[in-house]
Amino acid sequence: MLFPKKPKSHQAKVKDFLKIYDKYNASIYRFFYLRTNSLELAQDLTSEVFLKFWQEVRGREIKYPKTFIFRLAQNLLTDFYRQRPYREIVLDEEKKKILENTPDPHVGLAEASLIKSDFQQVQKALQKLSPEEQNLIIWRYLEDFSPQEIAEILDLNEGTIRVKVHRALKKLKKIVEDENM
Repeated sequence: MLFPKKPKSHQAKVKDFLKIYDKYNASIYRFFYLRTNSLELAQDLTSEVFLKFWQEVRGREIKYPKTFIFRLAQNLLTDFYRQRPYREIVLDEEKKKILENTPDPHVGLAEASLIKSDFQQVQKALQKLSPEEQNLIIWRYLEDFSPQEIAEILDLNEGTIRVKVHRALKKLKKIVEDENM
C-alpha cells in the first residue's frame, strides 16, 4: 500500500522557495535587464515572476522549477511588450559586466568568440532579430540552457528548439558578417 506524501509545512515551503529564489534570481534579473534595458523594470518584473511562482508553489509541487520560472518570465515579458512598444537592446557598461560574468557557452570557438567578442556588434545584430530569436540566443548562450529546458519554457518540441536556435545563431552570424564588410 502506498502512503500519501505528508504535506509540506509552511516553513518547509518558504525554505524551498528561498533556495529557488537564491538560485535563479540573478538569471531572471539578467534576462529581463537584457530585454528591457531598464534596471528598475528588470527589478519589478523579477519580483513579479517570483511572486507568481510563490503563488503557484503554495498550491502544488513544481517538478522543474527552473523551466517553470523562465516560462513565467517569458509570459510576463510577452504581456509587457503587448502593453508597451518594443524597446531596443542596449549594451551599456553595466550590461557588459553582467554578460562578462556569464558562463562560457558550450559551443565551438567561432560561436563563443562571436557571442562574447564585440558587444557593440552583437548589440546591433540582436536588435535585428525577432524577440523570439533574441530569447533563444540569450537562453542558450548566455543562460546556458539546454534545448530541452528551452523547449519546456516555450512548450515546443526539443528538435524544433534545436532548429530555431541554429537558425537564430546563423542569422546572428550573417548580420555580424554583413556589418563587417
